[in-house]
Amino acid sequence: KTTLTFASDYATWSYTDTKTAYGARLAAVTTAAEAATLEYDFSTAGVAGPRAADKQVSTGSGTIESISSFGTGPTSITFSVTIAQQLASTAGTRTSTATYAITSVSNGTGWQVSNIELSGIGNQ
Repeated sequence: KTTLTFASDYATWSYTDTKTAYGARLAAVTTAAEAATLEYDFSTAGVAGPRAADKQVSTGSGTIESISSFGTGPTSITFSVTIAQQLASTAGTRTSTATYAITSVSNGTGWQVSNIELSGIGNQ
């Protein structure tokens, strides 16, 4: 459930969102370190500038395709997740999908996402 909530929140945003607002949506389902990374990425000029200029609004959802690994110390599960995104902007609307490796870690009382990366990147 945490991983799917994260996938939706990760890909759902508006050009009117501040990095703080975006980060606040992710805070409940991510580690503090991952939330900080995603907030930074959301606000970089090369991403934020075009998003605002084109008045982009994104709606996303995720589908777990498989479990790719389990870890210990801390307990973790890495899922292969397809994220579907519908992006509306001044240029029109387009849909896309991409597959990500999303790692969720147990924090003792629940789960939080600690990492997301495009599938096929990193050590495979």
